Amino acid sequence: MRHPSLQKACLSLEKATQAYETLCTCRDFKTFRFAWADFLQAHNHVFSMLANWAKDRPKHNAWYGCVRKIRREDELLSYVHQARNAFEHGTQEIHGESGPKFVYKLKGPMLLVPNGIQILGEVTESQEWKPPSPELHTFINSKKSYAPPKRHLGSQIPDPTPQKVAELGITFAELKLQEAEERELEG
Repeated sequence: MRHPSLQKACLSLEKATQAYETLCTCRDFKTFRFAWADFLQAHNHVFSMLANWAKDRPKHNAWYGCVRKIRREDELLSYVHQARNAFEHGTQEIHGESGPKFVYKLKGPMLLVPNGIQILGEVTESQEWKPPSPELHTFINSKKSYAPPKRHLGSQIPDPTPQKVAELGITFAELKLQEAEERELEG
């Protein structure tokens, strides 16, 4: 039988995956904002449950210490973890200072859309509107600045969108949950 903490980690991973799927398909900022918050919470809970599982097992505790170190030092994992902390404990809103924002793009200039569409110059018929796409930006948590990640586990992130960051975060969480389950079977 699977340890209760590993069961909860698995459930949280499913929640993170559902949030990721919503991030990939939503068409409005409100839905995106909620899905991003859900992803951050669920992703963090996976690791909280892995820590809970490992805490009373010396050899597993050492393993989780390595996982914690990777989360602290890896750009992507640290960004996700600190964005969750800023959302949960900070005064900044996730869709403002500590989360994604939507950007409309024309074939020419890029337009920020915080409270409506701002057109720079004249829009011609040759310019095409693309649907809004969220992007990550730098935020501050506990007086430390966190820039959007450019690297993950030693590799360049070619397109660091919120969706790509969530996808890579889930892949890492899946791997660590699988390792924990294998360790549980070994005893």
